[in-house]
Amino acid sequence: MASDIKVNNIKSYSGNTLTLGQATDTVNVVGTLDGSGLTGLNADNLTSGTVPDARFPATLPAASGANLTSLPSANLTGALPAIDGSALTGVGGGKVAQVVFQNFTTAFTTTSATYADTGLTLAITPTASDSKLYITANMNQITHNGASFGSFKMFEGGTELEEWYKGTGYSDNTTNSITLCIQRDASSTSARTYKIQMANNPNTGGTLRLNNPQADGFSAQSNMMIMEVLA
Repeated sequence: MASDIKVNNIKSYSGNTLTLGQATDTVNVVGTLDGSGLTGLNADNLTSGTVPDARFPATLPAASGANLTSLPSANLTGALPAIDGSALTGVGGGKVAQVVFQNFTTAFTTTSATYADTGLTLAITPTASDSKLYITANMNQITHNGASFGSFKMFEGGTELEEWYKGTGYSDNTTNSITLCIQRDASSTSARTYKIQMANNPNTGGTLRLNNPQADGFSAQSNMMIMEVLA
């Protein structure tokens, strides 16, 4: 049978400890309790409810996020610290580090079988020593006035990389285009310059023109591009 006890104040008979019920009892409190004077509460005993925002300090103490998972990126603010990727695995290469490009509209003319600089030149400084460099030269409006062939060479600095002998020609007053491509290992991060030379082979019986098909002062457009691809 339930009983009611109506009092205004309950105090311990002796000491500072007041015990309600036994360890196996459930004590139900109906109504609103003022806990402003409660101290020494064990947070391990909180199993439900929501802690109000006002109970948190403006600046939270430092905490380790090593075990945090499923954090939404939308809630991240501020700048990330520098990351050392030297130990990363499973990250594919093949990323383009840089591209340099040159449009070349100057007319070049030669009657000689000796190779000469066309003016088409391009410099690059690789960002990594193990990169691959892909060099492409598009030579346009190559016109033969007279029966001859156009031959071409590509240089890295003073080193010849490749020759395209009799790459265009041979009939009189024909206009051609040619694309020269080559791949190089960067090997270092030192700056280097690539250039194209052209010669009128196998004889000097005519005139070979680049970017100027009619020798009228007007010029077409050739170009050169170097793409650095990371390992």
